[in-house]
Amino acid sequence: MRTLGITAEYNPFHSGHRFALEELKKRTGADTVLSVMSGNFTQRGEPAFQDKWTRAENAVRGGVDLVLEMPAAYASASSQWFCRAGVKILSGLGCTDVIGFGSESGSVEELLQLAEFMNQREYELHERMAAYRKQGFSYPRAQEQAALDLGVAGGGSLLSQPNNLLAVEYVRQILKLQEDIRPEIATVKRAEGDYLQSASALRKEAKEKDPELYALREDRYFRLIEAEILKMTEEDLDKIASSSDGLGQKMKKEARYCKSLEDLLRRCKSKAYTRTRIQRMLTQCLLGVTAEDMKNELFYARVLAFSERGAKLLKKCRKCENRTIPILTNVNKEAHLYPELARSLAVDAYAADLYNLIAGNDLYENADCVRHPRLIKINE
Repeated sequence: MRTLGITAEYNPFHSGHRFALEELKKRTGADTVLSVMSGNFTQRGEPAFQDKWTRAENAVRGGVDLVLEMPAAYASASSQWFCRAGVKILSGLGCTDVIGFGSESGSVEELLQLAEFMNQREYELHERMAAYRKQGFSYPRAQEQAALDLGVAGGGSLLSQPNNLLAVEYVRQILKLQEDIRPEIATVKRAEGDYLQSASALRKEAKEKDPELYALREDRYFRLIEAEILKMTEEDLDKIASSSDGLGQKMKKEARYCKSLEDLLRRCKSKAYTRTRIQRMLTQCLLGVTAEDMKNELFYARVLAFSERGAKLLKKCRKCENRTIPILTNVNKEAHLYPELARSLAVDAYAADLYNLIAGNDLYENADCVRHPRLIKINE
């Protein structure tokens, strides 16, 4: 059994994802696919289009054999933390042979060259990025310019493309693993064409079909955030994971005057604060995720859904001698075995409750302590 590991959001799962899965399996010779998926809040700092259980089930029906949830603290974090968590969980299971992802580049060698350079010159890169940040550059733009300054061939142009940026970060994190447990690396060039769907297009189509529903969801989300920001002190806001350069104080100042989420984003956005970064911090405020929570780096494999082949893979992972992280299939019965995970699991459960409030779902039926992983039979 050769296993391909993927970090994804599947927000929602679509034909483009299926195409990438099939291509990566062909290139790597993998016969099973394992995915670490963001939960109810995404890396862009937004409530997911569909809840995590639905997205996990659709992913299994689309070709993934085993879907695990990325802890909420990392799922709504910057690309560095998001990629690090995905790589740590996939490698921590001890049975992931290769980690794959999409990119605009499509070249492992090109991405590997840039990732090695950035790891070797990490301190200089950080210093130059900090200088650009002080000049008002956004984080992605500062990173792009710093790479250009340090002279890596093609570094700036590669980092200007969103999927390349994530791809390079995946490779950087893989290279930081011990060599004896380091999975192989594979990438597939993002394909475009009328026959392939995109997550953003599907979300847009859904919102156009039922604008009142999604407007209501957004308003609920905004009101929850607004209440949280008003409750928090500036000192509390400064402790939030994505808070720096005065963003917390800016949010505190503007929240009282805003009538909508869009209004708050517009008031806080600047050259230094991208829309995505503001959205991310808003979700982190809502979940109470601090910089200290991130540094703890407590990873685990929370099972959401699996196929019959995925059940065999799960059994293999449980028995793997190289496994370094716990596997959770029933939080109610297993959480007490890992007291160090109490804080992170509580954030996951709270994220589920908040999402259900936003989506108008039944709080009990959809609670983390009630829902359990589901075996999906593909012929259902």
